[in-house]
Amino acid sequence: MNKVTYLIACFSFAVFAALFYGCVADGADTIALPESYLIKRSSSSAEISSSGSTQNSSSSSDNAVSLSSVSSSGGIACATWGNWVEKISATCEKEGVETRTCTNGDSSPETRQIDKLEWGDWVITTPATLTEHGIGYRDCPNGNRDEKDDLTICGTDPKNVYAPEEQFCQNGTVKNLCGTATYTAEQSCQGKVVVDKCGSEWYNSLTQFCYNSSKLGNLCGNNPQKSYDPDLYECKQNSNGIYLKGGIKDSRDGKQYDAVLMGAQIWMAENLNYETDGSKCGTYITATSSGNYKLSDEDTEICNIYGRLYNWATALAFSPQSKCNANECEISEKHQGVCPSGWHIPSDADWNVLMKFVNPNCSDNSDCAGAGTKLKSVSDWNPYNGIPVGTDDYGFAALPGGNGSPSGDYLVSLGQIGQWWSTIQFGPNAYSRHINYNSDGTKYMGNYKASSFSVRCVRDYINE
Repeated sequence: MNKVTYLIACFSFAVFAALFYGCVADGADTIALPESYLIKRSSSSAEISSSGSTQNSSSSSDNAVSLSSVSSSGGIACATWGNWVEKISATCEKEGVETRTCTNGDSSPETRQIDKLEWGDWVITTPATLTEHGIGYRDCPNGNRDEKDDLTICGTDPKNVYAPEEQFCQNGTVKNLCGTATYTAEQSCQGKVVVDKCGSEWYNSLTQFCYNSSKLGNLCGNNPQKSYDPDLYECKQNSNGIYLKGGIKDSRDGKQYDAVLMGAQIWMAENLNYETDGSKCGTYITATSSGNYKLSDEDTEICNIYGRLYNWATALAFSPQSKCNANECEISEKHQGVCPSGWHIPSDADWNVLMKFVNPNCSDNSDCAGAGTKLKSVSDWNPYNGIPVGTDDYGFAALPGGNGSPSGDYLVSLGQIGQWWSTIQFGPNAYSRHINYNSDGTKYMGNYKASSFSVRCVRDYINE
């Protein structure tokens, strides 16, 4: 290599090094590890998880966790860690804390917890009797001593004693209190909560519940309802809903629907899709210059997802429709309308019960903040910036079937709005409940009866 070539090579390397160092110093994303790598610490292990996978590594191996050690300023990950140094000593009452620092890299110090120490056995200095407390002590490995003057005999052996403030005697055996409570041999302590047997069976109260002291059921995802009759209802995989076993079969057309327990009510978990005179489906054919879809009697593609749309008189099965859409018509207390037998069109009172179940702070016949997100299905809604998608906390799966114009010609807001009829009317108008893709709540609205909305049916009686 001649001298010129050598100088050019040196200069190029110097430029590259400067650029590389500048990227590191500026915290470039191409140098730092992605934020999807999360590190969790315990006193005995470190876990690195990325995209749902977990890798366990011994905490005694510094190199095992070096890949997850990223500087808070976006610098180079730590290549070599120093030894763990105790900052707060563990005792028999409290956990300790230790830290370590990076000796080769730009990572922040790491901290982890040290488990509590364990007390030794009681040493009796004055034996307890059946009528008098005993006196004794127990030592902690750190040199602390715990002295008690209220040691109590468990059973008849004077050496078998316990401290009542943290233990109790169960049939001659010393047990730790469950929080602050004692429990029997027919009970267990789970997370500082005393749990009874379910009949003759033990169960895990974090995933199961006991119904009527005899039937075990499974808790359903994040559903806040913690009890139901497992003979009548069931959880379904990947759902929060408590579903009526067997669902609903509409004897008129053979269609099958899911139904879900909502507190003291059972609601259909789908929009009704019963074809009757005056009901409509949307189409993907535009009907107006603004891009609204047409309404159709025959094209059922959209109805198979969102259900059919009904004007108010059609939903309540009145004939002729034009009369009851223009004027008030008599309705019954549980008005079946187009719903299957044993089910009815919800009244305002039915909707109020549902809204208060979802959000107890909601008032009757009013908008209800937060209820929309909890009732929306997790799919089939258009996204909207800043508004969370549906969480479907109960399996209600509210769907945005849009609404049909009073003229019956076109469909608007498919994928954006779900709107469902109530039986309550005032002249040529009736009330509905409305959920919008751009809001987390529900609205209470009055609308022309000639408009076409979705229908959700509610069961006449909960335990039929």
